[in-house]
Amino acid sequence: MTRTDAPLPLRRDRGLIVLLAVCALLALIYNFTVAIGYGPDEPRHMNYVKLLLDEHTFPRLLPDGTEYKGAHSLHPPLYYAFLVPFYAITRPFLGENAWHITRFLSSGLCLASLVLLYQVASRFGSRRLALLATAQVGLLPMWGMIAGVVNNDSASLFAQSLLVWLLAVRFPRDKTIRVAALLGIAMGLGALCKATNIICGGMAFVVYLVLQGGGVVAALRDRLSWARLGAALGAALLVCGAWYARSFLLYGQLTPIEAGYTHPALGKAPQIGAFAVMMQDAFFPLLLAALWGSFYSLWTQKDWIPEALRSPIYIGLAAYSLVGVAGNLRSRFGAAKAPEMETTAVGEDNLSARLALACSLGAFFINVVVCAAIAVFKHWGWAEGGRYLLPSLGGASLWATCGWRALVGEQGLRFVIVGWYVALIALNGIALYWLITFLNPTYVK
Repeated sequence: MTRTDAPLPLRRDRGLIVLLAVCALLALIYNFTVAIGYGPDEPRHMNYVKLLLDEHTFPRLLPDGTEYKGAHSLHPPLYYAFLVPFYAITRPFLGENAWHITRFLSSGLCLASLVLLYQVASRFGSRRLALLATAQVGLLPMWGMIAGVVNNDSASLFAQSLLVWLLAVRFPRDKTIRVAALLGIAMGLGALCKATNIICGGMAFVVYLVLQGGGVVAALRDRLSWARLGAALGAALLVCGAWYARSFLLYGQLTPIEAGYTHPALGKAPQIGAFAVMMQDAFFPLLLAALWGSFYSLWTQKDWIPEALRSPIYIGLAAYSLVGVAGNLRSRFGAAKAPEMETTAVGEDNLSARLALACSLGAFFINVVVCAAIAVFKHWGWAEGGRYLLPSLGGASLWATCGWRALVGEQGLRFVIVGWYVALIALNGIALYWLITFLNPTYVK
C-alpha cells in the first residue's frame, strides 16, 4: 500500500473533512430553500412531533381512514421522539420557524451516516475508493433534501449505516451470542425508525452470518449460527416488537401502507391478488417502469429538474452506473486484478471488506425488490419513490466504486472523484435554481 492510501484518523483526513463540509453546506442550503412544510410529507411528520409533545399519544388512523390530527400514522416513533425536545425548546420563541431547527437533527444524522459509510468503504484499503463511495451518496440532491427537512428517512439512513458499520468494521469476526444480541438491538432500533430497516437490516445480518459461517450450506449446518440468529431476533423483538404488535392489532398489518393505488393498466387485478397482477400483460412493463422510476427519483426529486434536462441527466447517470456494473463484471470474470488492488493492506479478499460489500449490497438489493413490489402490488406512488432506497444506497455506491476502480485503477479514481464532484454539484445547482425560481413561487403561497 502506498503511503497516500494508508488509513488516517478521521480528524486528519482532509478529503473526508472537505466532503463533510460541502455536504453540511448543502444540507443547510436545502434547509432554508425548501419552504416549511414542503419536504416530502413534512406536515404529517411535524404533526407527529406535535402530537407527541402536546397530547403524549401516538398517531393513529381513524375509522374513516383519515389520520388523527394529520399525524403520519405509518411510521414508528423513535425519530420523532428525538425531535420533541428540539421543537419544545424552540417553538415558544420561533413559532413555525422552529421547523428549521428541528431540521438540523436530520442534517446531523445524515452527516454521521456519511462518516460510517466512509469507514465501511475504507475496509478496501483505499482512501480514494472510500471517498468516492461516500461522495456518491452525500453529494446527491436527494441526500441534501433529506438532510434539510423533517423526515424519518434521515434516521433510517443512520440506523442502516450504523448496522453495516457494526457488521463490517466493529465485529467482522466476532461469533459470540453477546454480540449477536447487540446487533439485534441495533436492528430493533432501526426498525423503530422506519419499517424499511426490518428488511434491509435483516438481509444484512443474514449475509453476515453466511459469510462468517463459510457459505450458505456451512452456515445452515452450524448450530452457533442458528443460536446467534435467535439471539439477534429475540433482542430485536424486545426493542421494537411492541410497536409492530400495536400496528397489527389496530390495522391487521405490521405497517399500514395504503393499498388500492396501483396503476390503472392493472384494472381490478390488485383487489384479486398478487397472482392475478402477475398474469396481466401490463405487469412486466410496469415492473420495469417502477424500477426505472425508482432509479431516476433516487438522485433528486423528479420535479426539481426542468423537464427539458431530465432525459439527458438521467441517461448520463444511468451510463455512469452501467460503467460501474461493467467494471465489476470485468473484475470478476475478466482480466486479473490490477496490481494496486492486490497489494492493499485491507484487500477485497479480507473478510471485513467482503462483509462491507456483501452486507450493504444485499440490503440494497432487497430494498429495491420490496419497493418495486409495493409499487406494482399496492401503491404506484412508490414507482417514483427513489428516496426509499436511500438508507441502503451505500451498498450500491460501494459496488459501483469497486467497478470503477477495476476499470481505471487506483490512480484513475482521483479523476473520477473530481468529475463526480463537478457533476453532482452542478446537479445540485440545477435543482436549487429550479426550486428558487419556479417551484417555490408556484406552490408556496
